[in-house]
Amino acid sequence: MRFLFLLFLTSQVLAAPKPVRLASPDGQLVFTFRLTDTAPTYRVDFGKKPVVGESELTMTFAETGRFGAGLLLEKPIFRDVDESYNLAVGKANPVRNHCREVTLPMVERAGNHRKINLIVRAYDDGVAFRYEFPEQPGWKNFTLTDEQTTCRLAGNPTLHTLFRPNFITSHEGIYDTLPLSAIKADTLMDVPTLVEWPQENLFVGITEAALVDYAGLYLTKRNGVLTSQLSPLPNGNGAIVKATLPHRSP
Repeated sequence: MRFLFLLFLTSQVLAAPKPVRLASPDGQLVFTFRLTDTAPTYRVDFGKKPVVGESELTMTFAETGRFGAGLLLEKPIFRDVDESYNLAVGKANPVRNHCREVTLPMVERAGNHRKINLIVRAYDDGVAFRYEFPEQPGWKNFTLTDEQTTCRLAGNPTLHTLFRPNFITSHEGIYDTLPLSAIKADTLMDVPTLVEWPQENLFVGITEAALVDYAGLYLTKRNGVLTSQLSPLPNGNGAIVKATLPHRSP
């Protein structure tokens, strides 16, 4: 991708940072990020209505433990992305990639002082984010054992999802349609999963892109909240991802 220019500048590093807000080019989709004492959190609003309530983002590593509490947010970097590219095949050519982006550098205040960037993009029709593990002193590689990317859906929407008995799957089958409240806890769901708010005439698809040298995404429900469930490495003794820095997630 090609970054065109710097769009916003925020104030200097803050000990207790204010929420960071990223809006789509048309202003309808808004991603809001903030740090709490226990974890980074985000929320998503569409047309000033909540779609995803405040949801935590944490990770656990075999070597260095949990990443989430006691973090410092360095200066966010905002960019505007507006580029075009051609597809080898397809009905739409050229394709326009137009969004606003922010890089949120999160650093541990104590301990190992690990740094992980959250890179967020807001499009007119969706929001995407990924974790980035930049090169840094004292942290050369990692073994990820748990990723808890949560999604606290507003209300009790209807889910169109594909339940799976385990991680060995063809990703094919008959989708079930049922309210979020009716889904049993710790049941494995495949992506894409479609979420529907019938009264709002709103649909949201949850999926992933750019899956390279990382674990595939599934969803499960824990305490009423959709939570990422990454596929484990075969015979990995609990490991999900093994990587050398720099690295990044889908």
